Amino acid sequence: MAASHIFRLGTIKGKNGVLVAMQHNKRTLQAERGASANIDATRTSLNYCLAGDSTPQDVATHAKVQMLKAGIEHPRKNGVMAIEVLFSLPIDRHQQDTKPYFKDCLTWLNKTFAGELLSFDVHLDESAPHAHAIILPLIDCKMQGNKLMGSHGNLMRLINLFHADVAKHYGLSRSDRKRLNEADKQRL
Repeated sequence: MAASHIFRLGTIKGKNGVLVAMQHNKRTLQAERGASANIDATRTSLNYCLAGDSTPQDVATHAKVQMLKAGIEHPRKNGVMAIEVLFSLPIDRHQQDTKPYFKDCLTWLNKTFAGELLSFDVHLDESAPHAHAIILPLIDCKMQGNKLMGSHGNLMRLINLFHADVAKHYGLSRSDRKRLNEADKQRL
């Protein structure tokens, strides 16, 4: 059986939420590079960006400027400031060229999601090759993060759509398990 892929959606909230997410994605948080961290600092140079500005501050500033252009000076405190989409390959895919897969993920994302893509960063310095896409949910001059996220049914629809449009073409299966079993946790 083929190895499975992971597709996840999450929300980024808070005044500085985009900046904090980008600091992780651009690997500027020194605390994440410690001995107990999941990041292998010797492999961080292998990471690459397929879309967006090069620094966390530039991405966060761009998001703020776009909101100001739309007339949003003070977003709601509990409002969704961005949507994060995670695409992950199995842990055994480090030895192959990941660019074609993640480029197809980016193309699919642009075709599937409304809002503005702020960044698309690929990480090869953790156990599984994966990419973080950050989307500004600014649609029709309104922040519509909850609408963009949708319900659990929407997530399942997106997982199925992504698998059919992208993942299966790379020999990946769709995992139906919601949690890792103990054997998989130990292996990872």
